[in-house]
Amino acid sequence: MQNQREVTLAASSSAASSQMDVHDIDGDWSLRVLLEGPAEKVQLSIQDSVDAFTTSRTLAVVNPVAVDGRNEFTFRAYQLSSARVGVVNGKLRLSLQSIGSGSINSKLIISY
Repeated sequence: MQNQREVTLAASSSAASSQMDVHDIDGDWSLRVLLEGPAEKVQLSIQDSVDAFTTSRTLAVVNPVAVDGRNEFTFRAYQLSSARVGVVNGKLRLSLQSIGSGSINSKLIISY
């Protein structure tokens, strides 16, 4: 996997990152979520859509009790087999669903 794309999200309340276009990616891929705090009770989801997030699906949820320093979570294509990567108009984003206290800086990176 030599190519990468990424989106970032910095937030202290519910918010979503910009959209990452993944319609032209085929073959094997992996997603990484990089998360930096300090924050507590964070619920962050990876979402996909084919209609610019008018509707979306949650593919995975990252839910650490506490974020102090840097945390990394990795998902492979076979773990998220329903992801709309390589599908016409396929897009991904990060969504901060809730946060107890503090703020986060996060990245969603796809390697392919």
